[in-house]
Amino acid sequence: MNHFAKNHRKRQRNRWFLCSILLSFSRLVDCHAPTAADEEEELPSMATSTIPMHAVSGTHHIYVYVGSPPKRQTLIVDTGSRIMAFPCDPCKNCGRHTSPTYYSPLESTTDVQLTCDRCHYDMSKCVEEKCALNQGYAEGSSWSGYEVEDLIWFGTETLEESVERHLHLAVPYSFACQYREDGLFQAQYADGIMGLAIHESSIIHSFFEEGSILRVAFSLCMTRHGGYMSLGGIRTRSNHLQPMQFVPLQSGRYYKLPVISVHLNHISLTDDPVLLYAFTENKGTLLDSGTTDTYLPHVISPLFQQVWKEITGLVYSNKRHQYTYDQFRSLPNVTIGLTGSANIVIQPDSYMEQQQPQVTGGGAPQKTSHGSTGTQPSSKIPWDGVKEFTNRIYCDEPRGAVLGMNAMIGHDILFDLEGMRLGIAPADCS
Repeated sequence: MNHFAKNHRKRQRNRWFLCSILLSFSRLVDCHAPTAADEEEELPSMATSTIPMHAVSGTHHIYVYVGSPPKRQTLIVDTGSRIMAFPCDPCKNCGRHTSPTYYSPLESTTDVQLTCDRCHYDMSKCVEEKCALNQGYAEGSSWSGYEVEDLIWFGTETLEESVERHLHLAVPYSFACQYREDGLFQAQYADGIMGLAIHESSIIHSFFEEGSILRVAFSLCMTRHGGYMSLGGIRTRSNHLQPMQFVPLQSGRYYKLPVISVHLNHISLTDDPVLLYAFTENKGTLLDSGTTDTYLPHVISPLFQQVWKEITGLVYSNKRHQYTYDQFRSLPNVTIGLTGSANIVIQPDSYMEQQQPQVTGGGAPQKTSHGSTGTQPSSKIPWDGVKEFTNRIYCDEPRGAVLGMNAMIGHDILFDLEGMRLGIAPADCS
């Protein structure tokens, strides 16, 4: 049987069962047992749910509800990793994050601590009859945890609204219950991370298998301050500024883009095959919503700087710099051309980060992968004098490239895992 052709009757009954469990926590839900009409319903192809995102320090987050009674967690939306993880009580070495208390498996009536014969993630190891997980990152951060299964669904800031609008998403799902955090994880705003990379262990697959969504797909439409995530497809085509174009997903766990050209405005940077190959070697060019900034191959830096100066009359730099309104308006679009007619256009409003005036003794903000300190440029409104900005496109990636959150702003991007393709359309994501 096709992996995606799950039995609809079973999914309807599972949904009714989960709904009845959580009904005791709210009277806003209209639960009913599946009927013949439910089971014969012609399912639509568009998204079944759209969830708001909010951005803090250059990173986009979503509210996730866990357990019974539901406990809200704020998680980073990360297409560059594949595990859902957040601190659990007790955790003696975890930081304080945006949620006032940790999720506690002991307080949930629907949690299941998985034994070694039921591990969800292939990277789990059996330690003291638990599915143990450890994750480390290049900059030195790490965490440790163990697998727990509980009811999970996405929602909004308030529980009542989340139950009313999004409880139908609730599915039993395995995540990493962290008992140790080190490095940047201890200080971050978010409680944890929601991995959305290509893997059958992702929450998107679980939503589909339990009948919460109708296709193994999701889309992200980002602004600098937020945007929305749609489950099962795209929210609407009416906000697209151009028709959505599609590129095939390449093999692997991450969203690798088939780059065929790179331009600053209309000037090509990749006529030299060596420079174009730099975007495809090693890991290739990855689309990673969990990384704030964009990193291009270091070998392109000399030409990038040369063309930048020809266009703007300014020296390309990633240091904070003062710009007049006219200077800012001269900054180029960076266009990443993909196979077919698809492309990603990174505009100055997306890659230039406005900085607050420095206080006495303060230093310039440092480049980070998960967070930055500036605000949204207001380039559409002319200004007198100068404003300070930091350029968040870096030409220093050793091999391949990473297109982070600032490259995704202003695009509706469909991650169609069932069709193994990416859809990209410039869009109004407000």
